[in-house]
Amino acid sequence: MNGHGSAELYTPEHIVAQHDVIVITFNYRLGALGFLDWSYFNAQYDKNNGLSDQIALLKWVAHFIEYFDGDPNNVTLCGQSAGSMSIQALMQQPQLDHYYHQVMLLSGVLQLDSVETGVHKAKHFDALIQQHFSGKSIHDLDTQALLQLMAYDEQARGKSKGLELIYQPINETTMCRPLTHFNKPVVLGYTKDEGDCYIRNESRKLEPQRFVNVMKLNHINVDFNHVQTGQQQAEVVTALYFIRPTLNLLHQMRENPRRWLIRFDWARPEYVDFASAYHILDVVFWFGKMAILKAHNIKLHTSDIELSKRMINDIVHYATTGTMPYAPYSIDHTEPHIYNN
Repeated sequence: MNGHGSAELYTPEHIVAQHDVIVITFNYRLGALGFLDWSYFNAQYDKNNGLSDQIALLKWVAHFIEYFDGDPNNVTLCGQSAGSMSIQALMQQPQLDHYYHQVMLLSGVLQLDSVETGVHKAKHFDALIQQHFSGKSIHDLDTQALLQLMAYDEQARGKSKGLELIYQPINETTMCRPLTHFNKPVVLGYTKDEGDCYIRNESRKLEPQRFVNVMKLNHINVDFNHVQTGQQQAEVVTALYFIRPTLNLLHQMRENPRRWLIRFDWARPEYVDFASAYHILDVVFWFGKMAILKAHNIKLHTSDIELSKRMINDIVHYATTGTMPYAPYSIDHTEPHIYNN
């Protein structure tokens, strides 16, 4: 729905200042432009245009990265939240295998929309066109009109705190490999308190029945009586929206011996905006963005800076060698590697 590859949080200057690696961030189509099933409107159009943009990037790297002194035979895909979900959609397409060599999936497990769900969402979008742009076809609408329709779509569905993914990858015939058969190195991670990003306090909670309904949209059943408070809702998001799917994905890939599980625990309880390890806070440390913390008047400790350096060292080690510098996930080693100072 929002975001871009050159946002301050994702610029890689601190990584490349510390290590001899190339980091590429990029843009792809979002929302309806990226993930509505446009083939509903015209058989010549595609679905998953956002993924098409990502695949174009993979091909660009394969063809041109050597001119930047990069190695097309050692490419790591790393994504957080929706980025992690996108990578999982790419992992199911074996024809892309030669474009990358290991993956890092942070705080996001994909649930593909079925073909039927994709068509249903396209029909709903079409109804909004008829309601708000009467007499016009999809071909008559410019980008601004499509963005306005996305806003109408969100309003029609009701509040969800970002927990309902209106537009997401749709199952295609090219996604023919179940992740149980994926055998490249994989790092999966989550933060200790993911849900605190979505339900920050009591004033920002959803009405309990709406929360139950939103979770049901994500195939999660919760007891109405157990989601009355903001804290309860945040804990459900952490446990059932993030941690359980991550562990389930690890279990699905149990035949793959090159799996690592990580958890980000850093928090500063004395600062209200950083009192817990919520969703996306780990990205600040992966990219060495200590200036963001300083801008919020946090007095940095040496241990905070060292934690970021250690995380950057680990991700570079992984990108270089295809292994993390600690034990992989296994039957005998199921606890996550914890990042905390």
